[in-house]
Amino acid sequence: MARTAKPIPVSEEQRMELEAMVRSHKLERRYGLRAQVIVLSHDGHSLDGIIKRTGMTRPTVNKWRNRFRKLGVAGLKDAPRPGKL
Repeated sequence: MARTAKPIPVSEEQRMELEAMVRSHKLERRYGLRAQVIVLSHDGHSLDGIIKRTGMTRPTVNKWRNRFRKLGVAGLKDAPRPGKL
């Protein structure tokens, strides 16, 4: 049986931005996939269904769901990494 995930609340404005990210051909694919995770989560898809549709692992799907909850759409971007000194 598919594990259900608690739907993520998304405002109408966020939903429009996420759907634009999913459809974008200019944006790197990874950002579109991250946005798709949130859209599918908001629509009530199971965790297993999201994993199958995106090809991501369970920990990765959970990572992006949690980042979106904390930081919104901006949380779907890569976190800054330390550079060379």
